[in-house]
Amino acid sequence: MGGEQASTVRQQSAGQICALCGIAGDYAANRNNTLIVSPDNASRREINDAVHHESQARGMVNVQDHSLRVLVPRQELTRAERQWAPCRNRAT
Repeated sequence: MGGEQASTVRQQSAGQICALCGIAGDYAANRNNTLIVSPDNASRREINDAVHHESQARGMVNVQDHSLRVLVPRQELTRAERQWAPCRNRAT
């Protein structure tokens, strides 16, 4: 586990960890007929990580991870500012 994920796991209770493992195991066992619904982004990320690691352990996906840069919407901008943002030059 990476440092970021390890700190996430330490903050979870034993019950939460068991639930994540159960969800991941159920999904890996029956991917085609399983839908996972999560109430928020934090739990969605935790579930995605658990499912990914379970899938790796079962040999369903490659064990080599690839990092990608993901853009996150900036919530501090107003709607009007976001409309103009693509027209602005980047300060580099």
